[in-house]
Amino acid sequence: MIIVDFRARMYRRFAGKAFIEYFVMEISSTVMFHRGFEQQRMRVIYWTSLSDKPILNLFGKSVTKFHLIYSIVKPIIRNRESMYLYKNLFLASRPWSFTMTAISVSVGAILGAIDGSFSWGLYLLTLIGTICMHGAANLINDYYDVASGIDSQEVSTAQYRPHPLVEGTLSPRFVKAEAYVLFLLAALIGIYLAVTRGWIVLAIGIVGFLAGLFYTAPPLKYKYNAWGEVSVFLMWGPLMVEGAYFVQRQTLSMDAFLISLPFGVLVALVLLANNLRDRVNDESRGIKTIPILLGRRKGMRLYAALIILAYLAVVIMSLFGPLTLWSLIVLLSLPLPLHFLRQMIKDTPDDADAQTAKIDTAFGILLVVSLVLERFL
Repeated sequence: MIIVDFRARMYRRFAGKAFIEYFVMEISSTVMFHRGFEQQRMRVIYWTSLSDKPILNLFGKSVTKFHLIYSIVKPIIRNRESMYLYKNLFLASRPWSFTMTAISVSVGAILGAIDGSFSWGLYLLTLIGTICMHGAANLINDYYDVASGIDSQEVSTAQYRPHPLVEGTLSPRFVKAEAYVLFLLAALIGIYLAVTRGWIVLAIGIVGFLAGLFYTAPPLKYKYNAWGEVSVFLMWGPLMVEGAYFVQRQTLSMDAFLISLPFGVLVALVLLANNLRDRVNDESRGIKTIPILLGRRKGMRLYAALIILAYLAVVIMSLFGPLTLWSLIVLLSLPLPLHFLRQMIKDTPDDADAQTAKIDTAFGILLVVSLVLERFL
């Protein structure tokens, strides 16, 4: 029945304007092949082989039913799993984590707007470049985690979030290739910004690239030696915020540096929460993390202390500068960490890092809103 309907639509639609109707047919054929691919493909090839008479002249070229349909469905036939490949490549980059990058870039850009003019074009270029860098770092880190035997089906991370590499839905070569493509895109944007705005952008980009690559890659693999939290703090705190500020203002700012610290700390706590949860598994694999070096109790105390310090820093800077009283609205997110800390004291949940990321997001969005209010009110 699907094929009959498709054939009727083809005759009906191609009686009129060829160029417009070509795209109508392409869309309908894609929907048709979305399910039952193999069976539908065989039916169409069989049906189209019955008649090969020209049905219209498209841009001066005679087009038959077979040529027309085959030209549309050929990419689907040859790449049966292409849609799943792209989906898995996207998921492998951990796109849900890009909110933290967007917040850091936005904080730096808005601080630049408070001190002077603001360019949407420069902001978007900075955002796209840093997201490409972030995605590439996620991919290359997962690649080496799996290659080193750190990540497997048994680890908690693979239980609550998509992990295409561990699940076997992506080959390592695809993941590594995507990582370097994203690194290349980030480099191209960084070079353009460095040429048009200043060499400091290039310096920050190189530091970000090296930090992202050697996070789990040899020879450094510094994440496995308890330096991961420090790196994350620096990347999503001072470097990313100052970099976004510099792109807007072509200078660095002590105010931007200070304001970047609380959010950088909270982003680092995502990794600390992950390491608290995976302490036993990591120790069995010979990895050194802060919770392994300190023990769970002291690691948990450090986690709680840093959350308190992050919120306390915003209060102090709101009262004495460089933030304004608008930034006290960040305290509206305080119930989230308080509730989660009570849960963490009892036991570290499997999604401890995801829950911490929610705290970061709420904190960061409110900080961005407060800066926008300061800019326009």
